[in-house]
Amino acid sequence: MEQLATSPFLPFSVAGLVAVGLTVVEIATSLVGKPLSAVVHELGLDHGALDHDIGAADGLAGSKGLVAKSLDWLNVGRVPLLILLLLLTATFAASGLVIQGIAGSILAPLPWPAAVPIAAVVSFRLTRSASRAWQRWFPRDESYALAAGDFVGLTGVVVLGPVRQGSVAKVRIRDRSGNTHFPRAEPHVAGDVFEEGENVLVVESRGVTVAVARAPDSLQR
Repeated sequence: MEQLATSPFLPFSVAGLVAVGLTVVEIATSLVGKPLSAVVHELGLDHGALDHDIGAADGLAGSKGLVAKSLDWLNVGRVPLLILLLLLTATFAASGLVIQGIAGSILAPLPWPAAVPIAAVVSFRLTRSASRAWQRWFPRDESYALAAGDFVGLTGVVVLGPVRQGSVAKVRIRDRSGNTHFPRAEPHVAGDVFEEGENVLVVESRGVTVAVARAPDSLQR
């Protein structure tokens, strides 16, 4: 225990304590009503990093920034943020302690500036695998209210139209867990009009409304 408080082990000990704290908070809030991870998601605090306009010059295709791609690779937006932080801190702590244990058995624990980057790379890999497993084992059900930003990149069908600027319209969208939603929609480009039955692609969120463009042929249902 004394060794865990030394400089080579300290970053991983702190990460382990954070992971334990997040676990306690998640369990405690689950017992009193709703887990904190669900509350954070319903407030829309765990999808903002991916809530970007993916439309490019043609209004359809585009590219995300490096940070957004990294977050997407980690399944941010598909796994509750608090759960993702728990996985990151737990795998970082475990990876660091294993690395330092192996280094200590050979010669001596590595200085923490050398050990932290190695543990971070390992923890990102482990977190990706663990978050994908979490998504399979605990898919979001309809009790988790999705924000408009969660629909960005998904296709849908106009069920109450037409979708035009200034009119009330709705689209039917099936999320990544297979649940069906009917958000309000407006055209991404002001002059576009989409009739009922047309396939559309969600390219932006605007508060509680989604902005849509015509879905490319490759995404037609």
